[in-house]
Amino acid sequence: MRIDPYHGNELMAVVLARDLKDGEQGEMGAYSEIPMAACKLARLTHAPNLNWWCSATSYLNSTGPLWHSSTDYRNIVGAEAVLHMNEAIFYAVPHYDFFFLGGIQVDQFGNANLTVVGEWAKPKLRGPGCAALPFVTTMPIRSYIYLTRHDRLSLVKKVDFITGVGFLEGGDSRTKIGLPAGGGPCLVVTPLAAMDFEENSKRMRLKSLHPGVSLEKVIQNTGFDLVLPDSIPETSPPTEEEIRILREEVDPYGVLRG
Repeated sequence: MRIDPYHGNELMAVVLARDLKDGEQGEMGAYSEIPMAACKLARLTHAPNLNWWCSATSYLNSTGPLWHSSTDYRNIVGAEAVLHMNEAIFYAVPHYDFFFLGGIQVDQFGNANLTVVGEWAKPKLRGPGCAALPFVTTMPIRSYIYLTRHDRLSLVKKVDFITGVGFLEGGDSRTKIGLPAGGGPCLVVTPLAAMDFEENSKRMRLKSLHPGVSLEKVIQNTGFDLVLPDSIPETSPPTEEEIRILREEVDPYGVLRG
């Protein structure tokens, strides 16, 4: 098989897949081709016992081709089980290890806004809203944040509205308001870089630069000061085998490259 240069979305899916562990369980939001591809790829490589649920449709471990939305009924192909949305939220979620989410805005402490940009009473933009996100992100579950754009409108110093709870004001502010320890965002993946969070301050920290991306470009396109480690590696690009599995088994219709 001839491997064409990989798409940025394929790189993001690979980065997320590599972080998932065998035997874990989790879910993603609605418009989620990248995390769905990550879960499918992880199951076909290093995590065959990973369990993942398709958002509100609550299909377990879909094995059909990739679609844009996890709420697409076609994800039922190969599913091992189907839950009602209420069952998924109130039964499955407390057993989750991870959850994927995006955002109109994400701030330096990993708080995500999917609700409104600007003033609540007179917004500049209304988003899709919350569904179960406020509930999921207050639990001891690690969150993966993925953004299909990396700019100062998306990565802001402070979100206008907290839909998905990150590390609030940083430090120990989550536990101070009574949230259980162990939850919060662990990784942010964008078209330019991967970020994690500094252990004490809980500020977003640059983890790696994607191939061909400069530090200056990331800084210029981020609306706050990232924590910068002394050494910043390059994100490991997808291997030929990872791309082969993505294109032949996970995404034969090229959804990620569309």
